[in-house]
Amino acid sequence: MENQELEFFHEVLDKYSKGSHVKVRFLCPVCNNISNRMFKSCLRATHCRYCFSLPAKSRKKNSIPIPLEEALRTCTHGSQQLTIWRCIDCGIQQTKTLRQALRTKRCKKCSRRAQQRPDLSGKNNPMYGISHPGIKGESHYNWKGGKPKCLDCGKQLGDRRSEFCRSCTQRGDRNPYYNPTLTQQERILQRNTPEHREWAKAIKVRDSFKCQVCFRNMKLQAHHLSSYSTAPDLRYSLQNGVTLCKDCHIEFHLLYKKRHNTTEQFEEFRKRAQFSALG
Repeated sequence: MENQELEFFHEVLDKYSKGSHVKVRFLCPVCNNISNRMFKSCLRATHCRYCFSLPAKSRKKNSIPIPLEEALRTCTHGSQQLTIWRCIDCGIQQTKTLRQALRTKRCKKCSRRAQQRPDLSGKNNPMYGISHPGIKGESHYNWKGGKPKCLDCGKQLGDRRSEFCRSCTQRGDRNPYYNPTLTQQERILQRNTPEHREWAKAIKVRDSFKCQVCFRNMKLQAHHLSSYSTAPDLRYSLQNGVTLCKDCHIEFHLLYKKRHNTTEQFEEFRKRAQFSALG
């Protein structure tokens, strides 16, 4: 009897104030159950207390859309009931929840037209393809002199805190294996100098990176025709070098030892290798 005496919530929307504590009958849009609630709580409610306690995945949804006028009479403003919504400009019909239908009046296309905002993306932008002069390089207010250069080779560095490039940090006394007890003459005898490395590279480039005995291009080394120790004037001469692979280089020095080598020994070694290849 008590439920029959109370009025439905949708029938007294204009009768009471928003903060009224009057009890009314609330129709749940999810399970369609009728319960008694205060008018103030019905304004914020989207479903009943039973549906609120259930997980979101297990709640029933009203998947059948109804006209917007009917949803306004039977459901709350925050309901998820599907309604048939119509754009006020183009008249297109779409399916939206009651909550979305009350918030929007136009479809996406009509709302863009109403805003009257030109499309300035891509090539439509007046600044497309135009650089901003006067704010780069030395003219920039935060210019600090640009990137530094290596103190040894002059190569441009990527970090302002470094003084040498990656290769120069391992040269000379900056190398962790640097031995300060060795003299310059001892370092020359060990062939650990930049001049020797440049000479070896130039010999390989001249010979097209091929062994001059077996014509392979793997594990190449530069060989002195006249010995490194007996001919100090010809150490870095391109006419005193030839490219050999590692196997041929080892075989040559096993046959003629490592000192007092001559150009005639190399010619003899090359002819012997050619005869052995012919069988």
